[in-house]
Amino acid sequence: MNGMIPVFDPASDPAPGTIFTETDSTIREALSAHRTRPTPERVCALASLGIAAIDRSVIDHAFAACESVCIPSDPLRSGFDPACPRLPPEMVQSSLENNPENRRWLARALTRKAEQLGLGLSEDPLKAADQLLTYLVQEVSLWETDAFPLEAMATLPNRYGWTFSTDAWSLREQLRREARVVRRAWRDIFHMAEAGPLLVILNESAPTDYMTCSMPPGAAIWDGRPQPDDPPVLLYTGLKIASSEHRDSLAGTPEGDGLAQAVGVARALRRRPVLLDFSRRRFPRSFLRVCRFARQAGWRIRPFGKVRGRTREKLPEPKSPRGLPPLSGDPVLHLYDPWPISDPEIVRNLDHQTRAAYCKSPPTKPWQDDRVGARAELEADSDGVYRPVSDPWVVPALGGWARTDDLFKSRLARFLSFDPS
Repeated sequence: MNGMIPVFDPASDPAPGTIFTETDSTIREALSAHRTRPTPERVCALASLGIAAIDRSVIDHAFAACESVCIPSDPLRSGFDPACPRLPPEMVQSSLENNPENRRWLARALTRKAEQLGLGLSEDPLKAADQLLTYLVQEVSLWETDAFPLEAMATLPNRYGWTFSTDAWSLREQLRREARVVRRAWRDIFHMAEAGPLLVILNESAPTDYMTCSMPPGAAIWDGRPQPDDPPVLLYTGLKIASSEHRDSLAGTPEGDGLAQAVGVARALRRRPVLLDFSRRRFPRSFLRVCRFARQAGWRIRPFGKVRGRTREKLPEPKSPRGLPPLSGDPVLHLYDPWPISDPEIVRNLDHQTRAAYCKSPPTKPWQDDRVGARAELEADSDGVYRPVSDPWVVPALGGWARTDDLFKSRLARFLSFDPS
């Protein structure tokens, strides 16, 4: 293998509560005077500059340092998300006309921000968005302008309100915390790759968006063609094994066929397959379906991390605090879920060792999960084939309109840095 396995710097993964604690009243007052919310990370960024006289230029400089971005000559046209695909006006117009929910949500977000600023906006959403962003850039601060789309996305409704709660003061802060999970996941994956090259099979949209928004050296997405540098880790996308139908068998379904195909690709490439999914429980319910399928097919199952059980007992129930037992057979399939355990019903029944190892920040499910308008959603049709049933919504941002999932990935990537040494 020619790919380099990156080294991760633990210092880049601060523990909760160790940063963003600056409460200097002078800095808070200066931010408020420029109509920029004095959130903890902003106060901390300005305090680190050690500049007594805080004006607009100082605030914008602190923003660039805090977000690790460069300020272009024309932020309105360039923005701070150069890798985020932008949508032409006609596509935005069509999306809003065909999706009244997106249009109403956007109108509420624009109105809410305009009322905060005492600003009058056009009734046309495209014109109103342009007016608002122009005003924020010229009269407020780059921080508030850059934050607007995330501020709006934070209000996207959850299909099940009880499934998501957080003490993060902004969606930006939530993504900063979630980036720690992604970095830990990559550390674990490259640790597994030390024993041989991997094909990491990403189940569903959320793991794909989280794991592909920014990738370390030594990882690549498998596109069906030979990889010239033979990286230690290849990512396999496009698989969906639903958790909601966890009682249904995978045998004879497109889901089961898709899993068998992915494992077959791993064997052909002489790589160990690792199925990756996210759950705030001890294991995703999709893994139960996979284990039952593997037992029928004679596959070998090797759970990793929090998913791994300590005994070879029978498969547990979906909300059990017990992990999954290994299964014997061939080929081998590793199961891995990097998300911290935070379901209260499960946490209180965990032993101390498991709780200490796997109940980390953030204590909630991934933000993108079950969030209406946050990503493409698939559902099975009458033939059992998963097809798109809804698309990500559109949102205005500096540099042009974007899909919410693309902007989400761009913003999450700001907190992901990998040391190739």
